[in-house]
Amino acid sequence: MKIKEKAFGILKQSISSVVNFFTKQEMPTKTALSKLDLAEIFIALLPMAIFGSLIFGFKAVLVLLVSVILSVGLDALWSLIIKKEKRIDYSTAIIGLLMGLTLSSRLNILLIVVLNIILIILRKTVFKNNGIRFTTCLLLSRFILEVVFYKAFTSYAIPFVGGVGRIPVDSFFFSYSYVEPAKYLFFGIHSGNIGDTSILFALLGGVYLMLRGVINPIIPASFIFSSAVLALIFGQDLAISLLGGGIFFAAFFLTFDYSFRKSSRIKKILYGAACAVLTFIIRAVLKTEGVYLAMLIADIIFIYVTRKNIKALIGFIKKPDFKKLLNRFKMAFSV
Repeated sequence: MKIKEKAFGILKQSISSVVNFFTKQEMPTKTALSKLDLAEIFIALLPMAIFGSLIFGFKAVLVLLVSVILSVGLDALWSLIIKKEKRIDYSTAIIGLLMGLTLSSRLNILLIVVLNIILIILRKTVFKNNGIRFTTCLLLSRFILEVVFYKAFTSYAIPFVGGVGRIPVDSFFFSYSYVEPAKYLFFGIHSGNIGDTSILFALLGGVYLMLRGVINPIIPASFIFSSAVLALIFGQDLAISLLGGGIFFAAFFLTFDYSFRKSSRIKKILYGAACAVLTFIIRAVLKTEGVYLAMLIADIIFIYVTRKNIKALIGFIKKPDFKKLLNRFKMAFSV
């Protein structure tokens, strides 16, 4: 009997620890990215933007310019509409650049316009005054439009370099083109989105941000290492698994959320591992590149699953009050 009681007590304590792990309210050490941080991020992203423009041509330049200009312009227009004094927000340019780098140069310009409109609405309503989580907002707006225009977002341009032995990877994840042998994957001479093709420039940019103290190396290392382990365990091509998608770009440039600055080391490791596991599952099940969707799901689990949000959901289930739920929903994302 005592053994059963002890076992039950251990199980109860374990469940309680897991629940507390996800629902513990953690406050970030900063409320926004500083101007210096934004400058460092811009410096780290610039080589990828230049390289993507070189291999994918004028269309890539147009996608990046439209994304950045729209991000900045719509932010200024929003402030003008609500008659709020406009202060220069340098983060809008970074958000636009990041968004452009996650897109294919073949994407229709009208879709980029709609994408940025969705992004500004989310930033100014749901994610109001919450600059530390703009990567989640970016991923969410991208996902909303990708669900409707899936083929447009998964149609990748082929770079200018020809004559390279291309390997079909339809059996691994869906693509309208091909990927190259490992050396071409590493240097970025293959089809893909504008910014996530070159592993070399993603690594250089990530190392630069780590040296400058903008990002912590734990999450990117956990993300990449876990992805490699999963590929080896399930007998997949390691080069294609790690270098053929957006893992390196996402690990270094979409995980620098200040909400994790005060988190424990184990939570950072588990967050990176969760991104890797979810990416692997989405690729295996849906046969498509799943890194951005995987990161969005991981963000929701590790950042937004808090006691406050759970209580709001339980309260709504007991007594549906859409107006009250909307207000709580806004408050939950504007900590």
